[in-house]
Amino acid sequence: MTVLVTGASGFIGAALCARLQTSGISFRALSKRGAPLPDGTATQAVDLNAIGAIAPALEGLRTVCHLAGIAHQQAAERDYEQLNVQASLTLARAAVNSGVQHFIYLSSVKAMGPARVSTPRNESMVTAATDLYGRSKY
Repeated sequence: MTVLVTGASGFIGAALCARLQTSGISFRALSKRGAPLPDGTATQAVDLNAIGAIAPALEGLRTVCHLAGIAHQQAAERDYEQLNVQASLTLARAAVNSGVQHFIYLSSVKAMGPARVSTPRNESMVTAATDLYGRSKY
Protein backbone atom coordinates (compact mmCIF):
# COMPACT_ATOMS: atom_id res chain seq x y z
CA MET A 1 0.00 0.00 0.00
CA THR A 2 1.21 3.49 -0.85
CA VAL A 3 -0.31 6.62 0.67
CA LEU A 4 -0.27 10.01 -1.04
CA VAL A 5 0.44 12.83 1.42
CA THR A 6 -0.18 16.41 0.27
CA GLY A 7 1.42 19.11 2.37
CA ALA A 8 4.10 16.60 3.32
CA SER A 9 6.70 19.20 4.30
CA GLY A 10 4.34 20.99 6.70
CA PHE A 11 4.20 20.42 10.45
CA ILE A 12 1.55 17.69 10.40
CA GLY A 13 2.58 16.29 7.01
CA ALA A 14 6.20 15.75 8.08
CA ALA A 15 5.05 14.00 11.27
CA LEU A 16 2.65 11.80 9.30
CA CYS A 17 5.34 10.85 6.78
CA ALA A 18 7.74 9.97 9.62
CA ARG A 19 5.07 7.77 11.19
CA LEU A 20 4.28 6.07 7.89
CA GLN A 21 7.96 5.42 7.34
CA THR A 22 8.51 3.90 10.80
CA SER A 23 5.38 1.78 10.25
CA GLY A 24 6.78 0.42 7.00
CA ILE A 25 4.07 2.07 4.87
CA SER A 26 5.28 3.56 1.60
CA PHE A 27 4.13 7.03 0.66
CA ARG A 28 4.36 9.67 -2.04
CA ALA A 29 5.17 13.01 -0.47
CA LEU A 30 3.93 16.14 -2.22
CA SER A 31 4.70 19.70 -1.21
CA LYS A 32 4.36 23.14 -2.74
CA ARG A 33 8.08 23.73 -3.29
CA GLY A 34 9.50 20.21 -3.19
CA ALA A 35 11.23 20.86 0.14
CA PRO A 36 12.74 17.71 1.65
CA LEU A 37 11.32 16.23 4.84
CA PRO A 38 13.32 16.70 8.06
CA ASP A 39 15.01 13.31 7.55
CA GLY A 40 16.05 14.30 4.01
CA THR A 41 13.34 12.31 2.20
CA ALA A 42 12.52 14.06 -1.06
CA THR A 43 9.09 15.47 -1.80
CA GLN A 44 7.63 16.14 -5.21
CA ALA A 45 6.81 19.79 -5.91
CA VAL A 46 3.18 20.11 -7.01
CA ASP A 47 0.94 23.11 -7.48
CA LEU A 48 -2.47 21.89 -6.32
CA ASN A 49 -4.06 24.74 -8.24
CA ALA A 50 -2.85 22.99 -11.41
CA ILE A 51 -4.70 19.74 -10.83
CA GLY A 52 -3.43 18.25 -14.09
CA ALA A 53 -0.04 18.07 -12.39
CA ILE A 54 -1.34 15.84 -9.59
CA ALA A 55 -3.40 13.32 -11.57
CA PRO A 56 -0.36 11.11 -12.32
CA ALA A 57 0.50 11.00 -8.61
CA LEU A 58 -2.91 9.45 -7.88
CA GLU A 59 -2.49 6.47 -10.19
CA GLY A 60 -2.64 3.14 -8.40
CA LEU A 61 -3.34 4.62 -4.97
CA ARG A 62 -6.06 3.63 -2.53
CA THR A 63 -5.43 6.33 0.11
CA VAL A 64 -4.87 10.09 0.03
CA CYS A 65 -4.12 12.17 3.12
CA HIS A 66 -4.81 15.77 2.11
CA LEU A 67 -3.03 18.15 4.47
CA ALA A 68 -1.99 20.92 2.08
CA GLY A 69 -3.44 24.39 2.35
CA ILE A 70 -2.74 27.99 3.17
CA ALA A 71 -2.29 28.36 6.93
CA HIS A 72 -0.52 30.62 9.42
CA GLN A 73 -0.30 33.59 7.09
CA GLN A 74 -2.36 36.51 5.97
CA ALA A 75 -3.59 35.77 2.48
CA ALA A 76 -6.18 37.28 0.19
CA GLU A 77 -9.67 35.79 0.36
CA ARG A 78 -9.38 34.53 -3.23
CA ASP A 79 -6.15 32.67 -2.34
CA TYR A 80 -7.78 30.91 0.64
CA GLU A 81 -10.79 30.07 -1.54
CA GLN A 82 -8.66 28.79 -4.42
CA LEU A 83 -6.33 26.51 -2.47
CA ASN A 84 -8.20 25.57 0.71
CA VAL A 85 -11.57 25.10 -0.97
CA GLN A 86 -11.46 24.73 -4.75
CA ALA A 87 -8.16 22.84 -5.07
CA SER A 88 -9.25 20.50 -2.25
CA LEU A 89 -12.53 19.75 -4.01
CA THR A 90 -10.77 19.23 -7.33
CA LEU A 91 -8.25 16.89 -5.70
CA ALA A 92 -11.06 14.90 -4.05
CA ARG A 93 -12.87 14.55 -7.38
CA ALA A 94 -9.66 13.50 -9.14
CA ALA A 95 -9.05 10.94 -6.40
CA VAL A 96 -12.51 9.44 -6.91
CA ASN A 97 -11.96 9.34 -10.67
CA SER A 98 -8.62 7.58 -10.12
CA GLY A 99 -10.18 4.88 -7.93
CA VAL A 100 -8.88 6.14 -4.59
CA GLN A 101 -10.91 4.46 -1.84
CA HIS A 102 -9.90 6.54 1.19
CA PHE A 103 -9.65 10.33 1.11
CA ILE A 104 -8.58 11.73 4.47
CA TYR A 105 -8.91 15.49 4.76
CA LEU A 106 -7.45 17.36 7.72
CA SER A 107 -9.01 20.73 8.31
CA SER A 108 -8.47 23.01 11.29
CA VAL A 109 -10.06 23.79 14.62
CA LYS A 110 -10.58 27.26 13.14
CA ALA A 111 -13.33 25.71 10.98
CA MET A 112 -15.37 25.29 14.17
CA GLY A 113 -15.38 29.04 14.85
CA PRO A 114 -14.55 30.62 18.18
CA ALA A 115 -15.24 28.63 21.32
CA ARG A 116 -18.08 29.73 23.58
CA VAL A 117 -16.98 27.37 26.33
CA SER A 118 -13.61 26.62 27.92
CA THR A 119 -14.09 22.85 27.84
CA PRO A 120 -13.24 20.62 24.86
CA ARG A 121 -15.77 20.89 22.04
CA ASN A 122 -17.36 18.35 19.72
CA GLU A 123 -18.95 18.61 16.27
CA SER A 124 -22.25 19.84 17.72
CA MET A 125 -20.55 22.97 19.11
CA VAL A 126 -19.68 24.71 15.84
CA THR A 127 -20.02 28.48 15.59
CA ALA A 128 -19.47 30.66 12.54
CA ALA A 129 -15.80 31.14 11.69
CA THR A 130 -14.70 34.73 12.11
CA ASP A 131 -11.72 34.95 9.78
CA LEU A 132 -10.91 34.11 6.16
CA TYR A 133 -8.77 31.12 7.09
CA GLY A 134 -11.46 29.58 9.32
CA ARG A 135 -14.15 30.09 6.70
CA SER A 136 -12.02 28.51 3.99
CA LYS A 137 -11.31 25.45 6.16
CA TYR A 138 -14.99 25.10 7.07
